[in-house]
Amino acid sequence: MRKLINVVAVLFLVLIASYSFAGVATSTPVNGATVSSPVRVTASATAVSGRTISSVIIYLDNTIAYTVYSNKVDTYLPVAAGAHTILIKSWDNAGAIYQQSLNVNVVNTASAITVTAPAAGATVGSPTRFVASAKSATAFPIASMMLFVDDVPVYTTYSNSMDVTKALAAGTRKITIKSWDNSGAIYQLPFTVNVGSATPVASGNSAANLDQVAGWESCDACAGAGGAGPSAPHSLTQGVVSPSLDGTSARFWMGGTTPYSDVLWWKKILTSSQLTQNRAQHSFVFDLYFYTDNPGAAQSIEWDVNQFVDGRSLIFGSQCSYRSKSTWDIWDNVNSHWISTGVVCPALQAYQWNHVVLEFERTSDNRIRYIAMTMNGTKHYLNWYYASTATTWSGVTVNYQMDGDFKQTNYSTWVDKMTLNYW
Repeated sequence: MRKLINVVAVLFLVLIASYSFAGVATSTPVNGATVSSPVRVTASATAVSGRTISSVIIYLDNTIAYTVYSNKVDTYLPVAAGAHTILIKSWDNAGAIYQQSLNVNVVNTASAITVTAPAAGATVGSPTRFVASAKSATAFPIASMMLFVDDVPVYTTYSNSMDVTKALAAGTRKITIKSWDNSGAIYQLPFTVNVGSATPVASGNSAANLDQVAGWESCDACAGAGGAGPSAPHSLTQGVVSPSLDGTSARFWMGGTTPYSDVLWWKKILTSSQLTQNRAQHSFVFDLYFYTDNPGAAQSIEWDVNQFVDGRSLIFGSQCSYRSKSTWDIWDNVNSHWISTGVVCPALQAYQWNHVVLEFERTSDNRIRYIAMTMNGTKHYLNWYYASTATTWSGVTVNYQMDGDFKQTNYSTWVDKMTLNYW
C-alpha cells in the first residue's frame, strides 16, 4: 500500500510539473496600473507539455478587442478614460484554455505625457531632438521617464521631463515615451516619425543676389554678449570681381585689437509697412556661398533670418562654431544663448568657396522650427522647436556676422549668390 501511495504521489508531482509552466504571462500593463491610451498589451502564453498555443484573444470589458494566431501578443488598444478589465485568453491545439485577467485605470493622455517635439507623424532628420514631460494622475510624483525607439530603450532620466537628442535610422520609426510615478503607475505614449525627406521647395518670394543689394547696415558693439560688446573696425565692399562665382561678390572685413570682438551686418527684406505680406510668410530658406582668406582667425561665422510679426520675435540663428565646439549651433530665443546641435561643422579651408543652405519655419502657433542645415552638400535635419519672444518691431531681415578669436586677428570673408526664399 505504501509503495502504491508513493507511485501515485510521483505521478501527481509529474502532472503538476507539466502544468506548472502553462498559462498566460502578461508583461504590460501590470494589474492595477494607471496607463494612458492607447494601452500597450504585451503577453505570452505557454501550453502544457506536448501542446502548442494556437491563438490569443484580448477582451476589453468582455468584448473582443484583438486576436492573433500566435503564442505572443504585443499591441496597442485605444481605451477610453476610466476603469477597465483586460482579459487575455489563449487556446492550445487540444482546445485547453489559459487566461489572465487584470484591471487598469486609463487616464487622459494629455494629463500623463506631453511631447513638445517631435510631432507625431512628423518628418524629422537625424539626430532628432525629443522633448517631453510627464504628469502623474495620482498623488505620487513622476520618478522616471524612458525613451524607446522601435521598442528598444535608448534613454532614461530620473525626472518628470526629458530633453535629449538621438540618432535615428532612416525610415519610419516607432517611438514610445514611458514614465513611472512613485506608486508604480505607468504612463506611456506611442507614436511614429519618418526619418529623412526631400528638401522643401520654395514656392513664393525670392530676394536674390543680396550681397550686391544696397542698404546693408552694421554694428560691432551690438553683436557682442548682451548687445554690449567691444568696438571693432569693419567694412563691406560690394562689386568685388575676384574672388566671385557670378562675377561680383561682397567682401566683409573685420579687425581691431580687442579679443573676441564681433561685427554684425543686416539687410531688411520686409519692412514695417509690409505687415500683410510679412504675416503670410512661414517658411524660409537662406542660401549663400562664402569664402575666407584666414579660417583660423574666425571664432565662428553666423547666418540668421529674423522675422518680427504681430508682436512676436523669431530669430532663426545658426552659426558654424568650428573653433570652440566644431559643431553647428542654433539660437535659443527665450534664454538668449547658443545651443550646440551636436552636428559637426567642419573646419574651413582657406581660399575655397563653401555653400550654406539653412531651412526654417514659423509654425502656426508662432514657434521657431529649425528644419535643417546643409554645408557643401552635407545635410543634417534637426526639426527642433523653440518658443518665440515678444517684440514691438515688424519686418524680416537677414544677418551675417563674423566673430573674432582670442587674438582678434584681422580677416575677410567674401559672400556671393546670397538668396532668401520665403513663402
